[in-house]
Amino acid sequence: MHDVPGASHPKIRTLQAETPQGLAGRLVRESQFVFNYETPARACELSLAMPLRAQSYAQNTVHPAFAMNLPEGALHTALSLRFAKQFSKLDEMAMLAITGADRIGRLSPLFDVVTTAAYGYESQGTGRVAADRTLALKFRKSTSYPTREQVLAFATQCFVKNPTAVIERLGTAMSESLAANKDRLPRDFLARMQAEWDGGRALLEPGRVFVGRQQPSG
Repeated sequence: MHDVPGASHPKIRTLQAETPQGLAGRLVRESQFVFNYETPARACELSLAMPLRAQSYAQNTVHPAFAMNLPEGALHTALSLRFAKQFSKLDEMAMLAITGADRIGRLSPLFDVVTTAAYGYESQGTGRVAADRTLALKFRKSTSYPTREQVLAFATQCFVKNPTAVIERLGTAMSESLAANKDRLPRDFLARMQAEWDGGRALLEPGRVFVGRQQPSG
C-alpha cells in the first residue's frame, strides 16, 4: 500500500492499493473504511471475498484483506516507537502506509513468518528481553516453524509446481532484498535481521550427508 501523493502523514485518510498485476484501487478512511476498485482487470482483485465490482466496499472496521497486513505484538510496538514523531496518530491507516508496501490481499504478510523475531520483547515475568520465534498463524495446528518436509508436503497439496525451486528462489530474493536495503537499516538491526533470516532459510535447506574418505586397507 502507498499513501496517495498529497496525503498528509500526520493524518492519512487515503491509501492506494496495488497488486503484482497492477493498481487495484483506493482505501479511504471516512466515517467508515471505504474501498473502491479503480481497474477493470479481475487479475487485480484483492481477495476472493472482495471480487471486482463497481459498488464500494464499506465497513466500520478495516477490511480483512487489509487487516491481515497490520503488525501485531513486538513489531507493532517497535514501529510505534520508530514512527511516533512522524504521525500524529498511528492508527490502522498509518500502519498500513508503513508496513503495507508489496503486501496486499492474497499475499501473506512476510513479517508474520520471518521478521518479528528480529524485534526483542520484554518478558513481563522476568524482565528479560527475548525473541519470539513462533508463527503468528498456526501451521498444521502448531506455531512452530515448519520443517522442509512439511513445507514441501503442503506445497504438493496446494499443487505448487516445483516447490524446491520456489524455496530456492525465495531464499535468493531475501538475500537480494537485504543487500539492496542495507544502507537504510541500522547496522545492529541489520545484523539481527540477517541472523534470523539465515536461521529460517537453514530450516528449509535440504539435508546434507557427509561421506568420509575410506582409508586404504593394509
